[in-house]
Amino acid sequence: VVVLLLPAFQVEGERYRTVTSPDPCYRTLYGCADMWCRIHQHVGVQAYDSSNCSVRCKDGTEKSPWPERVCSSGSLKCSEEVKAKLTTYKQELEKMKKEICEWCRA
Repeated sequence: VVVLLLPAFQVEGERYRTVTSPDPCYRTLYGCADMWCRIHQHVGVQAYDSSNCSVRCKDGTEKSPWPERVCSSGSLKCSEEVKAKLTTYKQELEKMKKEICEWCRA
């Protein structure tokens, strides 16, 4: 099973980089959501709802994976501050992904 997950981790995020959206946080938000779903073995992201900070993964799992600092008001409205917090959270997820991949290779 782990062997099947590693290629998915390694190509994570390529889809969202080509998507255009008027929301300047979309690419980072989608990348975080997709990575969170994959790290937690929920296949990948299907949708997100910024009005209540929820993410639906492709396997049907629906969660709010955002740390309190990212979604403190119960909704995720893009601003420079939120974008910076999302970027930090994405870096944390990327670190976690890297550690999982290194652990699997060991």
